[in-house]
Amino acid sequence: MLSISLCKTRPRFPHLQMGSVWLAMCCFGLSHIPSAQAGPTDYPLDALSKDEIVATVDTLKAQGKITESTRFPLIELHEPLKDEVVGFQTGRPMRREAFVLAYERGSNRTFEAVVDLKAKTLLSWKEISGFSPPF
Repeated sequence: MLSISLCKTRPRFPHLQMGSVWLAMCCFGLSHIPSAQAGPTDYPLDALSKDEIVATVDTLKAQGKITESTRFPLIELHEPLKDEVVGFQTGRPMRREAFVLAYERGSNRTFEAVVDLKAKTLLSWKEISGFSPPF
């Protein structure tokens, strides 16, 4: 019975384990990471490029949402709707958004954000109470 209840339990942030190591290295200035793309993306589900990750952090700075003590356990692609992926045609504009998990060390608070990478705007910003990100 115990194993059944554990199987039904779903972690709140299963995507935190994916890519968090290279992302943390990138955020700390190690730009020679081979897994991150350097240039533009060609498909809606391509991983964020290095330029997109930098643009994400720059947008959060411009909005005044982060400080020097903010850490990013996760910055990844905020996946587009299925219809956008299925209807995608090469060369046509596509939506690119980043999902961010930001930890403010000074106040011990964690936030989720979504950033529009084309418009360089913050789409959402909310605090997650009672949650400590994995580091």
